[in-house]
Amino acid sequence: MKIKINYSAGKLAKALKKDMIGKAVNSYALGTQKGSRNNIFQGKVKPDISEKTKDAREQRGLLRSPPLLATGTLFNSIKVKPLKTKANLTMKEYGYFHHVGEGKNRERPFIEAEEGTFNEILKQFKADLIKNIIK
Repeated sequence: MKIKINYSAGKLAKALKKDMIGKAVNSYALGTQKGSRNNIFQGKVKPDISEKTKDAREQRGLLRSPPLLATGTLFNSIKVKPLKTKANLTMKEYGYFHHVGEGKNRERPFIEAEEGTFNEILKQFKADLIKNIIK
């Protein structure tokens, strides 16, 4: 009887360490950037701003709504810095305060990955797993 091993745990371990995990993390961070921006741009951020705030924005020549998009500064500051095994999602500090409702800011959660991001990452991770375990 002859036994043949057709997988390589060493190859998989090397691939996991080298780029599979970093690729997944970076993809999730980019999906979160996209999802967070979409939430702001498409007006999905709740609660809505008051009529008083809308009127004040209009007097300053800004958009009446949606929340968090008056000047576009927060929207444009949401960025991802991909790194080898992690990624940094950055934005203006007040974005976090709005997300959690800290200080004088009302809680307006908007930071989340774009719908379907996690499933796409799992699909790609599975494909990479299969590709890298076979000798």
